[in-house]
Amino acid sequence: MISPHQALLELARRQIAKQEQSSKSYCPHEPTSKQRAFVEYDGLEALYGGAAGGGKSDALLMSALRYVHVPGYAALILRRTFPDLALKGAIMDRSHDWLRESDAVWDAANKRWRFPSGATLTFGYLENPGDEMRYKSAEFQSIGFDELTQFQRPQYTYLFSRLRKAGVDVPLRMRAATNPGDVGHAWVRERWAIPEDVDMEKVHDGPDGRVFFPAKLDDNQHIDIESYERSLAQLEFTEREHLRRGSWRQDASGLVYAFDEFRDCADTLPQLPEGMSWSNVLGIDYGNVNATALVVLRYCLDLSDVVYVAESQKWAGLIPSEAADIVGKWSERYGGFVAMVGDTGGLGKGYVEEARQRFALPIEPAEKQNKYGYVKLINGAYQSNRLKIVRAGNPELIKELKEHPWKSGKQYLEEQPGSPNHACDAHLYGWRAAVAWAHRAKGAPGPKPGTTAYYEAEAQRAREQAELDAQRDPFNTDDPWARE
Repeated sequence: MISPHQALLELARRQIAKQEQSSKSYCPHEPTSKQRAFVEYDGLEALYGGAAGGGKSDALLMSALRYVHVPGYAALILRRTFPDLALKGAIMDRSHDWLRESDAVWDAANKRWRFPSGATLTFGYLENPGDEMRYKSAEFQSIGFDELTQFQRPQYTYLFSRLRKAGVDVPLRMRAATNPGDVGHAWVRERWAIPEDVDMEKVHDGPDGRVFFPAKLDDNQHIDIESYERSLAQLEFTEREHLRRGSWRQDASGLVYAFDEFRDCADTLPQLPEGMSWSNVLGIDYGNVNATALVVLRYCLDLSDVVYVAESQKWAGLIPSEAADIVGKWSERYGGFVAMVGDTGGLGKGYVEEARQRFALPIEPAEKQNKYGYVKLINGAYQSNRLKIVRAGNPELIKELKEHPWKSGKQYLEEQPGSPNHACDAHLYGWRAAVAWAHRAKGAPGPKPGTTAYYEAEAQRAREQAELDAQRDPFNTDDPWARE
């Protein structure tokens, strides 16, 4: 005969089981084995996806619904933009397919489902940097990012501050689902340490307890694989590898710079043979409270036509005299520069005048009228192995290059406002000056760098390069500029 205490425990166990079954009933179909593993994982941070058609949105929605039987439980699912969120067939629309005939009630004004237990599931979006601050006073026990590689790293990491128990006895969970590619490809791959060709059959354990659940098209029995295969066959190679095989091969989709850390970084500068020497160029971008960036580029005409970024650094909140002191010290340390180039207009004007008066530093103006033409040229240098970043001296620059995106919906036309780019700009200005001075040193005819004629010739070169790009094969997977 069981005791009253045992009877109460058994009653509680059955009640919990009944409530959990109620949560599962909100999903209209059985999860796949991969989806079930993801949903039932209770560690802090997990990523699901890889190949297209692997059921990632369903998995994310199932995960958010897992604890809606618990009073006070709050879940949040985010997309990058409101159109993404409201799209027919997207995750919020799918929640209506699942829940409209259930006992959950939809709050259209707040994009929120409320359940009989009092639990909630809210949908939102983070279109621009800083939008994550809308949630600074909110508390959730589960936060999900749908298509994580469309987001920037700070948007994702800030939301960890919104994960709180708040008296609700459930595990705190940060969940995400995504395909490879897009603007966040590099940081997502780095955060979970995902190999380029990850084993799609095994759960991948990343650093700091992060877990990646790879899912491929064949894992999803709820999709017409044959017709989906025909659709994927129309894509260019890299995107098809992302979506069909779940490959994490790097491309420059949505990013300003076609930088690949595995291809474009060097551990050290080459050792020069006796009698050879480096020529140094300093690229400068003067910011205000955000950052002032200096980038040192080196080339050796006798060695090769490769330009190396030897060192870069950013400082926040420098006044003109402080910036001038730093430029002066760097000039002494490197034995002088054949060229110094930076943004001399706007905020930069006062900084340049200070540097000229205190140290007689001849800082030349960076040509900014055809900036995106020069971005095309520097991307060509990356892809043809004519520009290398020395890893140890450039952590901030490498981070910017891997994450700096075009504005959503404005690919290849306008950079994302608010995205850190001071080191990127300084390296762009410095690289153009290094190439121009190396060209001049070889005795090639042409106008003197820094003159109006020089910048007109540079602009013409950029226009010619753009015309060549337009004539190239649009399915050339190694050329991110060939896709419009």
